[in-house]
Amino acid sequence: MFDLDHLPGRSFRNAGKKWLYFSGTAYLGLAHHPAFQQHLHDGLLRYGANFGGSRLSNMRLSIFEAAEQLLAEWLNQEAVLTVSSGSLAGQLLIKYLQEQGDCYFSPSIHPALSGSQPIFKGSLLEWQNFILQEEFSTSKPVYLLSSSMDALKANVIDFNWLKHLDPSRKYYVVIDDSHGLGVLGEDGQGIITQLPSFAHIEYILIGSMGKALGTPGGLIAGSRTLIQALWQSPFFGGASPIIPAYLYAFINSQEIIRSQRKALRFNIANFKHGINSYTGFRHILEHPVFHVDDAQIGPYLQGEEILISAFPYPSEQDPIVSRIVINASHESADIEKLSTLIQRFYKKNGPLSIKKDLD
Repeated sequence: MFDLDHLPGRSFRNAGKKWLYFSGTAYLGLAHHPAFQQHLHDGLLRYGANFGGSRLSNMRLSIFEAAEQLLAEWLNQEAVLTVSSGSLAGQLLIKYLQEQGDCYFSPSIHPALSGSQPIFKGSLLEWQNFILQEEFSTSKPVYLLSSSMDALKANVIDFNWLKHLDPSRKYYVVIDDSHGLGVLGEDGQGIITQLPSFAHIEYILIGSMGKALGTPGGLIAGSRTLIQALWQSPFFGGASPIIPAYLYAFINSQEIIRSQRKALRFNIANFKHGINSYTGFRHILEHPVFHVDDAQIGPYLQGEEILISAFPYPSEQDPIVSRIVINASHESADIEKLSTLIQRFYKKNGPLSIKKDLD
């Protein structure tokens, strides 16, 4: 356990020593980026440290609508609503959906998107088969809720199975893309650009902006009808919004975000090159999380003053889940040191397993 008095970026200091840090979810490294911090500083001077009022009040700040318009255009969605956290976005959405129709929760879903109906007990494939075999006799809307990926185990979720749904009725598929936003896709739009298009399916996107996008808040993207209904919800009206200064920084940091995404992909490619001869890693194309099968890699790297993500999951009684997380602020020397140590670990702890392509 590391008890720090500062936020790690590519590194942190512990007991007077510099450690490299390959964990967390700040994939684009925005929290420590000087230009992003300057935009945030400018935003704080303009809007103050916080806005604790309701967005439904008779005094409104145009920064919210400006950010939501930018997000809607970026995600190619009719409309977007922002709230103060990804978890609040989940609770706002699920509270509304359960009043409208029947919700079916996949086992991959985040607790923030769970509601009064139970989460499916079983594998993701079993849930998909259950949905395909279910007879939806109700006339109410049917909402299918899933994550876009399992970021802990670096597994992407394939949504092509949706083509087997009965085309005679409409389905609403809610996808939590908290770990894909800002990272996946040509311009970082995430999973939305990769989803299959079917006439009988309407997608609703939800996610945290506090990971790759460096903005403490959450978003819901979908039809104007949905967003207008959520806007009118007392649950939304009674909640404080995102701190406006962060939205100011986000709007004015689009070039920085693109540059950081380019740097991240360069770092990912470098790391893949350094470990390409070794099996035991799982990785989603363009995503910076690498799941490691060998639980001993965490303690070994700690001995070399490198901290990765390694802890029992989902409970303390479960096996340790080990992950290496690359971010845009890592330097080439950081990646080279990590790769060299991993090579040394495998040479010492067992025969090499040659793998032609990590993906």
